[in-house]
Amino acid sequence: MAEVAAGAGIALAAEQVISTTAQVGTAGYILTKPTQPLKAKFTRIATADDEDMNRRSLTRSHHSVTVIDNKAHIFGGTTSSGEIASNDIHIINLRSEKEKNYHHEPEYQLIPALSSNPSGGSDVPAARTQHAACAFNSHVAIYGGADASGSPLEENSSIWLYDPTNKTWSQLSSSTSETVPGPRAGARLFASSSSSSTTVEDAKALFLYGGTTQEGRVSSDLWSFDVPTSTWHALPNPPVLASPTNAALVDGHLYLISSDDAISSSLHILPVSAASSPADGTNDTLKDDTDLPKWTTLTFPTNPLAPGPRARRDGALVPITTGYGRNYLVYLLGARETPPPPTGTTPSSSSSAKRHEDQTPTQWSDTWTLQLPSSSLIQNPFPTSSSSSSHETGTTAAAATALTTTIKPAHIKDTLRTSVGASSGTWSWAEVELVVPSDPEEEVKEGKLHPGPRSSFGADVLSLERNKVVFWGGVDAKGEVVGDGWVVGFE
Repeated sequence: MAEVAAGAGIALAAEQVISTTAQVGTAGYILTKPTQPLKAKFTRIATADDEDMNRRSLTRSHHSVTVIDNKAHIFGGTTSSGEIASNDIHIINLRSEKEKNYHHEPEYQLIPALSSNPSGGSDVPAARTQHAACAFNSHVAIYGGADASGSPLEENSSIWLYDPTNKTWSQLSSSTSETVPGPRAGARLFASSSSSSTTVEDAKALFLYGGTTQEGRVSSDLWSFDVPTSTWHALPNPPVLASPTNAALVDGHLYLISSDDAISSSLHILPVSAASSPADGTNDTLKDDTDLPKWTTLTFPTNPLAPGPRARRDGALVPITTGYGRNYLVYLLGARETPPPPTGTTPSSSSSAKRHEDQTPTQWSDTWTLQLPSSSLIQNPFPTSSSSSSHETGTTAAAATALTTTIKPAHIKDTLRTSVGASSGTWSWAEVELVVPSDPEEEVKEGKLHPGPRSSFGADVLSLERNKVVFWGGVDAKGEVVGDGWVVGFE
């Protein structure tokens, strides 16, 4: 089990304390406690029984789930009937019951698409599937996607913004029609803070990776959108093509996972925090190679001798933190992706290989975590809800969040481990251990204990509880579109 904060104030649970343990205030830190594997508990939060709602049905795939203020905003996708879902926003409230009651908030809302423009018009996004989405300055940001015919939408490389406060849409347009990514389906969108900002609540840049173009080309290019100037800029492409669902942005670094062969995969890393716009402030693509960030590639095994996550796509790669500076990437579920055969062989060269191919699952049900570098000692709080601190439960939660994000004993622990020749665990993979409920019979009454193999779902980390991931819908191992939601808690 990974290190876990316990108790009130700044006291930390201590099982083994050695004489060299660093002190942060009165917080003792455990040097010898392992950082992996994490424990994970899957909890089904809701099931949709709404297929008669047709395009408004929450039984869908290839949609997006974006969490703002611990509320999951579900948008777009394809329903079980094969239709494009409507352009309504579905909101599932993941706050605690006490907070919901305090703010008189419903469990679920269906919000029709309304424009922030008083004159109305068509200033709302068209229905779409396979679009890119992320949380951006307390808004839901949407880019691209495909229409009912499967063609990427042409929207002049603009970004749609949904405001949860006013429940309206607006459009963030590019200031130029040149040097833009153009229509994309199946891309990924990320928000990043500026170098002087500490949270994505003050984001200055958006990053777009990959996707399929109008010409049908599967792209691996990377773009940044500079918000103050409303301009797009091309960034260095990764060394190989990687599925956009295998991408994540954490602390100013973009991570991509690609599968090169059947026994290993690669992690590609690009620092993007200082590369959102040209150094001279112009609208042109960065011209000087010395100004461009460089990709770094790490290879990790995925074989029985050195287990790791097997090749996959259409799952989720989501950053989480277990507090006190300890950061991970969660590699969740997904469809099987067959790596290219070794050089000099063909997939059909062996009948035994063919039989093995037929017996291999088409989707994965496992979940893995990659330990990232621990956060520095600089204060870097995650966003908290201003409203949640206005009553007694919110004040405690806000204080706890500030503590776990300000004090970084994980960084001290890793430094001490390295200094004595021990491994800090950074860049290591581990399969999570599933937590069995203390009362399984009670859990069974509410439904399954695990979603099983699944792909093409929407997922995001909870904004106020960043050790939890929520996902909704998708396609199961039978190829059927499903309509239930899950929260996975990691510790």
